[in-house]
Amino acid sequence: GGKVEFIIEPMNQSPELFLFGAGHIGKEIASLLVDTPFKVNLIDSRTDWFSEKELDPSINPCQVSEIDFKTFRDAVKWGRNCYVIALTHNHAIDFDIISMALQNETKFLGLIGSKTKKARFHNMLIKEMGIEDGMKNVVCPIGLPIGGDTPKEIAISVVAQLLQVHYQGVTK
Repeated sequence: GGKVEFIIEPMNQSPELFLFGAGHIGKEIASLLVDTPFKVNLIDSRTDWFSEKELDPSINPCQVSEIDFKTFRDAVKWGRNCYVIALTHNHAIDFDIISMALQNETKFLGLIGSKTKKARFHNMLIKEMGIEDGMKNVVCPIGLPIGGDTPKEIAISVVAQLLQVHYQGVTK
């Protein structure tokens, strides 16, 4: 006789980044995150985009279909360790990614862009998508304000922000 209680907690608490847009900045962010706690998924919809790119073997390149947007949603493992960044070559795709991510669980949701893009997306999310909070839960522009504007410097500022968010939630 007796009673036993179990507490089951998931052991894998590693952050996973779903980085939409494998252009100059996206590729730099992915490279800078090698050998950090982040698992990186570099996602792009351009045909054969990864065929000539040399990526670190720890980076997961993922080709998605611009025609079938379901492939974007299926590329992401939603949850409390999910980080999503939209920095694609197309504002309409960025908007679709942001609106999709706002309807799922993420730890961090970021968008590259200006204050004007943020305001436009905010209004569209409220009026067209019925998302009352609009861009309230989206970091835009992404990156810490370090002052640089080259792709490498922007990537460094974004990686610093991601690591900051991750380590603020880690108990030591």
